[in-house]
Amino acid sequence: MDPERPQRHRRSFLADSHRRTAIVTAVTLIGLTLVFTTGSRLHAEEPDVSATIDSRDQLDEASRADFQLHLSHQQKSHPLAPTLRIADEGYQRIVNEIRDYTCVMTKRERIRGQLQAPETFFAKVRHRQVDDGNGSLPFALYIKFEHPASIRDREVLFVNRDADSKLLVRKGGQRLAFLTLAVDPHSPMVMSGSRYPITEFGIKRLVERMIVLGKKDLEYAECDVNIHSGATFEDHDCTRIEVTHPIKRDYFQYHLVRVYIDNELGLPIRFESYDWPDAGSDRPLLKEEYTYRDVQLNVGLTDEDFHPDNPGYGFR
Repeated sequence: MDPERPQRHRRSFLADSHRRTAIVTAVTLIGLTLVFTTGSRLHAEEPDVSATIDSRDQLDEASRADFQLHLSHQQKSHPLAPTLRIADEGYQRIVNEIRDYTCVMTKRERIRGQLQAPETFFAKVRHRQVDDGNGSLPFALYIKFEHPASIRDREVLFVNRDADSKLLVRKGGQRLAFLTLAVDPHSPMVMSGSRYPITEFGIKRLVERMIVLGKKDLEYAECDVNIHSGATFEDHDCTRIEVTHPIKRDYFQYHLVRVYIDNELGLPIRFESYDWPDAGSDRPLLKEEYTYRDVQLNVGLTDEDFHPDNPGYGFR
């Protein structure tokens, strides 16, 4: 790369006020068009309440012990108990055995009543790790969008070192693709086009939220559960779990959830959440769907995989 290129760019920006205006506009549009996923919680009614989904919903040892005790009391009487047992076993495996992974994810969400077009991206994920006597490694995430063309090659980098950690975003797409911006992951600018903050991303967080909401559902015996161990999804042998609330209640956050658990990985590779049908219709409304493809576990991701100076990334 030409070492004088940044200086030439800066001089041209100072010399051309119209181009400066275009740059400022484009930077603003980064935040307005960012869409991040987590598949981490079941839907809530608009307006989005993602900011209320925080560490209080995560499963520390005390809350997990309480959940397991409560589940054991409900094992024979509640139709959701077998499903939550599967989720708890999967969560234990994630915590104990999975340090990191890569995947290709496709997501589709309904934002402000409108079902958005699918988006596909490649992701690297490192779970937070605590080593006795040797410090810890923070949760880290790198994303590169593949589809649609309007955001192709957009890159997102996040390392959750502390409460002030910023999101680094390279705009990508077809115009001014090189622009890079550091933003608060929970800022209104970022969240305006998303159901979830990037801090909610990943399979682990998805399973956590399934357990948290399932625990709340144990208070009510108003759901139908269907577990099909011989299902398939895109040539993967899966266990398909469907949980339906036939009657709409204020305390239920969804009408139907469908999850495909890869029998070889022991992890969910597809998640669908539906709202109740509109009046006069019997068709549930898709709220969100997330598909994890080409999941590779424990690939040995390092700090370089989450550093903006990685030679394979386009951050400037």
